[in-house]
Amino acid sequence: MSDVRAERRGDVAWLVLDHPERLNAYDRAMGDELRRLVDASVDAGVIVITGSGRGFCAGGYLDDLANPDEDELRKLFRCSLELFETIRTSPRPVIAAVNGVAAGGGNELVVACDLAIAAESATFGQTGPRVGSSPVLGGANFLAQSVGEKRAKELAFLCRRYSAHEAKEMGL
Repeated sequence: MSDVRAERRGDVAWLVLDHPERLNAYDRAMGDELRRLVDASVDAGVIVITGSGRGFCAGGYLDDLANPDEDELRKLFRCSLELFETIRTSPRPVIAAVNGVAAGGGNELVVACDLAIAAESATFGQTGPRVGSSPVLGGANFLAQSVGEKRAKELAFLCRRYSAHEAKEMGL
């Protein structure tokens, strides 16, 4: 079973993160599949990334990160950087349709997209320091461009959750 489901509705390519029992937490397989599908969707008018179930993406899959292997972490980071670069250089607009939690790597995925549309119930935030990490998946590099340097540091260091309204106000 793939962790990402591709659906075509007219000129819209819907890419659905599809691991709802773990709030669509991100791992290398999901990142590789999502990157491949973004690349394969260049004939669409627009690409929409969303999550199945009650979450957009809860960040890195912590079970995989509990006993990190240095080589596997490098592969995850490389995969993530390639995914975000693919999104940012896509010839088609890429929209994050956020339904529920977008945390850590999920929040960084939102930042990598051209636009974000969020349900009123959506929440955003970084989780790195809370779980002994830092925002290293690559999307944080673009965060300061979106919200400003000081706000980006606040998001990365304090691990606060932000409502959809607050995220909109700060430029996410």
